[in-house]
Amino acid sequence: MLCQLLRAAECLRRKPAHSDEAVTIEAALEEESLEYRSNLQKLKHFLPDLHVRLLAEKSRLETARAHVSAAAAWDRASKKTL
Repeated sequence: MLCQLLRAAECLRRKPAHSDEAVTIEAALEEESLEYRSNLQKLKHFLPDLHVRLLAEKSRLETARAHVSAAAAWDRASKKTL
């Protein structure tokens, strides 16, 4: 993601000369830049929520793993007593 950000910054620095085509290109770049900035703002709000959900899922999986491990230990112990 950082590589793409740096590449986008470099593209924005290289603005063409002022001709009709250059003005059109500059307008398109400005529109893309605004959309890109909007997407970055959405990511800024989305990523912390995603992080929290991933941590919750990790905790759930660790709990499930502990239950499976305990069940396996119980199974081994019960086989020894029979």
